[in-house]
Amino acid sequence: MWKGDDKILAFNIEDATDLEEGYSATWVMCEEEPNAGNSYNPTALLTKTTEDDPVTITFDGATVLVEVDGDDTGEASSIDPGEYYHELKLYDDDGNEAVSAVGTIDLRAPKTKRAI
Repeated sequence: MWKGDDKILAFNIEDATDLEEGYSATWVMCEEEPNAGNSYNPTALLTKTTEDDPVTITFDGATVLVEVDGDDTGEASSIDPGEYYHELKLYDDDGNEAVSAVGTIDLRAPKTKRAI
């Protein structure tokens, strides 16, 4: 992902048919992966939720769409280029939580235009 670019991250949730009713979601990007063996919880550099206004996470059937705005990682952002851990959690109406996706994001320095 390029620093400062708008990006939609799409996560297809296996064994799901329709997440549009009865679910909410949170996506975080952190400097390092949390340690599941204790209460360590790294500080999120970037957080997106279905509760944001304007909405930054939407559902399309079994796909979760996370909107990262260019300003989130742009020039004025304190987020430097590098590799970051990210995680998507889904919540049902009963309050059950499931980590639905994890991975690494390679945030690259902004693209520059070559002089002609």
